[in-house]
Amino acid sequence: MMRRQKVFAALGLIALIISVAVWILAIGGATAARLDILPKIDGFRGLFYAAPLAAFGAIFALLVLIAGRIMQRVSVRRALVGLLLSAGFLLLVAIVILPTRDLPPLHDITTDTANPPQFTTLPLREDNLAGVDTLANWRRLHEDAYGDLDSVIVPMNVADTIDRAAALAREKGWTIAAVDPAAGRLEATAYASYLRFEDDVVLRVTPAPGGGSVVDMRSVSRVGASDLGKNAERIRDFLRDLAAA
Repeated sequence: MMRRQKVFAALGLIALIISVAVWILAIGGATAARLDILPKIDGFRGLFYAAPLAAFGAIFALLVLIAGRIMQRVSVRRALVGLLLSAGFLLLVAIVILPTRDLPPLHDITTDTANPPQFTTLPLREDNLAGVDTLANWRRLHEDAYGDLDSVIVPMNVADTIDRAAALAREKGWTIAAVDPAAGRLEATAYASYLRFEDDVVLRVTPAPGGGSVVDMRSVSRVGASDLGKNAERIRDFLRDLAAA
């Protein structure tokens, strides 16, 4: 009996070590990317690198638990903790990925696909058609996924709209790159997730025919083919807050 307990204690410890290694790999990689020790995309991929290990750890821990149950009077608490940690990690990955599984590989999102606002201070990435190949494909996929995005009209003049947009951007923790109230232009860098992915934003504000201003916005991820819907979410939130000001 004593020998059996030692064997299951060792197996449980292995299951626990695997689960802890999963979280160290994922959190360590994400933190290194946040601090720019690793490239952002590599830190994000750490989640996927750790997922197979988490799946193996969960299965291994579950088998230890089942065997311990069959044997009876054998402590499998370590295996239980290992199972919970590994399964918890897999659940986290599912929460992040599953809601975005139907999104196209887009990272350049705007309210005006026919005439997107152009960056003049911040550089547009050289591989901006990565994942879509052609401008026509980008427009088609963009319309299918984010056809709800459109220009908004606010009851302020152009200069006041840009001033309010700049203040709102600072409230959100963005880094302002350029503000030109007279030209109706704002450029800034926003940040996404714990890893602080850098996404460049440009606002174009023009006089509305009936008074007020027309606001168009563009948000582009610096890395990756897909933004998992973050840029569209940013545009919706920012324009909603700007219109409510």
